[in-house]
Amino acid sequence: MESSKVKITLGGKITDSDFYKIKTALQWISRNNEGVEISINCFFETQWEEYLKKVQNEKKGVFLNHKAPILTFLNEDVYIGDTDAFFDYALNEFRYFDKQTTTYSM
Repeated sequence: MESSKVKITLGGKITDSDFYKIKTALQWISRNNEGVEISINCFFETQWEEYLKKVQNEKKGVFLNHKAPILTFLNEDVYIGDTDAFFDYALNEFRYFDKQTTTYSM
């Protein structure tokens, strides 16, 4: 990752286990990559619904179609998406790999 400043925002429901997986990943990424700022927003159900509506109204575009209980985006306006999309982004940009989020088929 280049040394340019990056801000990654996470929003999600307090009851969603993926929220905590992404939170842990973001903390690791920010500790190990200079210039990465993180914003972590944890909500109860009704707070989440209000937050998601607010973000969708402000940002428009692909944000309007977001339905998952986890939302990640970059630099205030670049949509990353849900859990799977975040871990794809983390792997591609920061070489972060979470073995617990990967399922293997035998």
